[in-house]
Amino acid sequence: MARTPDEIITGMYNDLKRYAHSPNASPKTVATKEYFIDEIKEAFTKQEAWIEQLEADIDRLMLELSRAKQTIMKLEAVCFIHGIDNLPVYMAKNLGALVDDVRFNEKFNLTQIPDRLLENKEWRAFFDEQSKKLLNGDH
Repeated sequence: MARTPDEIITGMYNDLKRYAHSPNASPKTVATKEYFIDEIKEAFTKQEAWIEQLEADIDRLMLELSRAKQTIMKLEAVCFIHGIDNLPVYMAKNLGALVDDVRFNEKFNLTQIPDRLLENKEWRAFFDEQSKKLLNGDH
């Protein structure tokens, strides 16, 4: 069975103590070995902190992924409510192709916006701002 980092460090310190008490032990060698053991201990500590950070990152990313999946499902539901039944076709396109479609629709006035939204100045300002961001690559 694999030993833990603490067991490895403890074993190294015990070996160093035995060596340090031996008749042919050199103080310089003991100091050098102690320095290296301390460096290994520090490396283990950094590794453990790094692993903990990675685990926290994984948890955070899994939560974000779950939220993104929920958002996609909500968008699919909204599309079905509004009669857009070919959402998977659009979702299969890359963002650049979708932006090209938006540009084409804007150029030839093919964008379909309900009249009640066009009359809403606040919504129209939001739509115009989002369109500019999308078309300018600020996405």
